Amino acid sequence: MKKKYWTQEEKKILQGLVDKIIQEEGPVKISELVAKIQSQEQFKDRSSFSVEKALKRYTNWLDIFEKEKKNRTAKEAETLRILQLEKELIRAKTEQKQTEKRYKTLLKESAFEELIKKQIQNIAALSPVKTEVVSLRSIKKIHESAVLPISDIHFAEKVSAEETQGLGGYGVGIALDRLQTIQDRVIDISYRILSEAYIFDELWVLGLGDWVSGYIHPDLFRTAELPIVEQSYVLALVLAQMIQSFAQVFPVVHVRVLSGNHPRLQKEVYSKEKWVGWDYVTGLFLKTLLQNQKNVEVIPLKSFIDFVNIKGYNFALLHGDEIKMGGVMPYYGITRAMYRLESIEGAKFRSELRKIQNGKQAKSEISAEEIFKSAKYLADYTVMGHFHESSTLLSENIIINGSVIGPNEYSLGKGLGGPPMQLFFGVHPEKGKTWQFTLKLDRPVKSRFQIPSELDLDL
Repeated sequence: MKKKYWTQEEKKILQGLVDKIIQEEGPVKISELVAKIQSQEQFKDRSSFSVEKALKRYTNWLDIFEKEKKNRTAKEAETLRILQLEKELIRAKTEQKQTEKRYKTLLKESAFEELIKKQIQNIAALSPVKTEVVSLRSIKKIHESAVLPISDIHFAEKVSAEETQGLGGYGVGIALDRLQTIQDRVIDISYRILSEAYIFDELWVLGLGDWVSGYIHPDLFRTAELPIVEQSYVLALVLAQMIQSFAQVFPVVHVRVLSGNHPRLQKEVYSKEKWVGWDYVTGLFLKTLLQNQKNVEVIPLKSFIDFVNIKGYNFALLHGDEIKMGGVMPYYGITRAMYRLESIEGAKFRSELRKIQNGKQAKSEISAEEIFKSAKYLADYTVMGHFHESSTLLSENIIINGSVIGPNEYSLGKGLGGPPMQLFFGVHPEKGKTWQFTLKLDRPVKSRFQIPSELDLDL
């Protein structure tokens, strides 16, 4: 039988339970409080309506509930305010440290740039070395041109071996060792391995961009081993010594310097004046350093693409950043881009071909065969860098060079990043591209390049 009246003792016990529940659990809804009261042995026979009515009539539940709710809301608001202030303080301290570091770096770069501006007009070119082509036996040998693409050095970028589980590792010292390896391997291949069969009339050094690391991403600025101006100047000085060594064994050395995407002046991608960046500055330094070396020609380029004729074959040179990739090597995109560059009269050629395919040219005197014969091709071969992977496509008509830097944190995070390597190949006047060597750089020799002590490099 349900109890009807509440005794004084029951009212006292009821108030005590209310105080205890709210103290332990905070303000709770009336329905939850009723359920908790009914769970007690002495009130299990009371109906929900009776308990709720007693709570409102005989206890100060509502006052306590409102008071606790306000107190808790105030405490939570204060806690959130304190957390927000601490968060803003941490952000402010971080920004202050970054600003101080950037300010110090800019001061150092500013001083260095002023020094360069004062000296660039009167920069002392290196003394020319004696040109002495290695003598070969008087037997009939094959005359070819040697071609050395150099791309994606990313000079002065820091890659942590610890952060890449030993798959990567790079810095100024490693870069110099790998460039020394390129120099030694080119000379060894040309005048030891191939000297019995070939005479090399010239060497083409194809600078395909991303020679220096640049500052287009905050992490590159934060971790670079050298300020950007020193990146360009030191690399130019090293490459000048490399090319002078080539000038001693090749009758003529042609150097082309294209700009990549990393050394541009700002993060935003731009199409006009793509040459405005630190690769172009490196090319200017290199040209000045080698101006007295008469058998060396250095041309820094303002175009994103260059065409050179090597032994009668047209080579298209570009960095490759114009071709988009989606986490894998974009073989289809590369092939499609090369087809778009294929013909000087490409639009006209495709239009005529389309007419023939559609049967609209049936009465014309121009045949499909004649159209194909008259097509003037821009490039027999295309050479590019950018993708950090060595590869060839379309029966080796598209040549993709590797990198000097090798894997870094970004490429490994994308599941990419081949080992450091560069290509070296020959071009025959009748057969086109012939032999090819892969210059593997993961086990480099020790650098012998001369770096002025005043540059104070920590190697």
